[in-house]
Amino acid sequence: MEITFKPAPLRSAQTWLVSGNVLRGPDGKRIDLSRLTEGHCTDLPSRRLWIAEFKLSTESETLVIRCNDVKMGSQRHSYYALVFEIVELLKLYNPDLKIRRGTSTLFNVMFAAIGLIPLGFGLSFLLGARGDGFGIGLGVFFLLLSAFIVWCASPWQKPSVSTPAELQEWLVSWAGMQR
Repeated sequence: MEITFKPAPLRSAQTWLVSGNVLRGPDGKRIDLSRLTEGHCTDLPSRRLWIAEFKLSTESETLVIRCNDVKMGSQRHSYYALVFEIVELLKLYNPDLKIRRGTSTLFNVMFAAIGLIPLGFGLSFLLGARGDGFGIGLGVFFLLLSAFIVWCASPWQKPSVSTPAELQEWLVSWAGMQR
């Protein structure tokens, strides 16, 4: 099966080929799906843009499929068709492979660190308020904002791990792919 899509609006189209248990990337790099040791599926939706990445690794090679598109764009649909096809083959050739879902731990730690910035504002407002109700209110707001951002990042949580069959079920519900 050959699938072509643009990984980003300003990039040229890439053609990926799935043949048997081998995936060939647009640069000619090949990876044997039966020898995979790790997979990682990331989806970051926003109001206008959808950022997705599917990373496949063996002991010596890594192949990354990326796509940035609008929420219901044709490039996103083609990307998920490729990922769905790969997952179908993984169910046959590597059914026990553990595939992590979600953002990386590094991303979550960095996001939580950004969430500590409002903590500084909140403490400075609280310490400098001296009985001023507005300063106390603003300080409490920034403290709560900081706590919310750090909680959303949740760098202490382990990412979800799926088998290919479980990832396929998730793709059906999340990306609207059909079997």
